Amino acid sequence: MAAQTPPRVPDGITHWYGDSTGSWWAIVPGRDGARLVEADTRERLAEKVGWDLRRSASAQNRDDPQARPERAVRPAPVSAPWPSPDPGPAAPSRSALAPPSAARRPYPLRDPSCCSPR
Repeated sequence: MAAQTPPRVPDGITHWYGDSTGSWWAIVPGRDGARLVEADTRERLAEKVGWDLRRSASAQNRDDPQARPERAVRPAPVSAPWPSPDPGPAAPSRSALAPPSAARRPYPLRDPSCCSPR
């Protein structure tokens, strides 16, 4: 039996070994932007990068109307609009909360004995 060649990170994919982390890293382009991929070995990184690239390609094919067969289009179900919330009773105004005598008094009541001359 011939020895199987370990997978390689595809050309054009930026990859490196992180001395501080002890991991292999790659930046993989994708449909939603670039992804940072980490693995413990170079071979495992190549597998993960390959998987990410295949996943991204299959997602692009799903979104491409030319790449998928025609399907019957069903209209989306129409739901009833949400009922408007009941606002409830109106909040009382500040003047309605104040005691009636406060409106007639320009100053607070004081004990007359505190202010009368002796």
